Amino acid sequence: MISGAFSPDGRRILTGGADSTARIWDAATGRILAELRGHTGPVRSAVFSPDGKRALTASNDKTARLWELATGRSLAELRGHTGIVFSAAFSQDGRRVVTASDDSTARLWDARTGRPVAVLQGHTGRVGPALFSPDGKLVVTPGADHTARLWDGNTGRSIAVLRGHSDMVTSATFSPDGGFVGTSSFDRTIRLWAASTGKPFARVSFNDPVLALVFSPDGRTLLVNSGVLSGLENVFLYTCQMCGDLHTVLAFARGRVARQLTPEEQKQFLHQDR
Repeated sequence: MISGAFSPDGRRILTGGADSTARIWDAATGRILAELRGHTGPVRSAVFSPDGKRALTASNDKTARLWELATGRSLAELRGHTGIVFSAAFSQDGRRVVTASDDSTARLWDARTGRPVAVLQGHTGRVGPALFSPDGKLVVTPGADHTARLWDGNTGRSIAVLRGHSDMVTSATFSPDGGFVGTSSFDRTIRLWAASTGKPFARVSFNDPVLALVFSPDGRTLLVNSGVLSGLENVFLYTCQMCGDLHTVLAFARGRVARQLTPEEQKQFLHQDR
């Protein structure tokens, strides 16, 4: 098994394997419910749609596929990438798909028809797992070119380049409220950014390269996986006191600054015009 995911109701498991097949399993019994065949290379990524009725897979064969789970039928083959497709993800409303590849691009697709919507070009190396923001308005991509990028989730327009890491960005994810982006890197740091502007917000350093970063459902805790190159996988939990809504951020800031923010600083950090 290369990848795996639970269905939204937790009753099924979807796995992707090195044998070019994805499989659906009963989570309670472990019984195979269906096999999804069609890829001609290892299945790198396999996820359920938000309503649990479809599956989305990505493969070394340079394609992604949409599947109807009631029948196991392939609904669409997403062709266009010229390299391995490392990841594929649905938007929260299930209407769009984003894929990421080692061809230096990510791509947006119509999840109903499988037709291409936009090519997200700008990275100069492999693009890691791409994700939609919770409201679907943004997409974030981590890159081997030491950057992460924010894109318009509808048009594919480049919005911001998140610069600061000095090595491959291994993961990028949104906080549950969509207010922050978290990135991890082989440069032994994680960083937080304002999702609305792409401006840096915080940095935490580690003794080893960092493979992944995940927010807790309430957005207040960060789960960090570090140490992959040393042979020791260390998992850390961090409380993010400044993650949350505007009132939480202001309360955190008031305890640590000795003056009021200037109008220019309010525009830059709080996105206020007054």
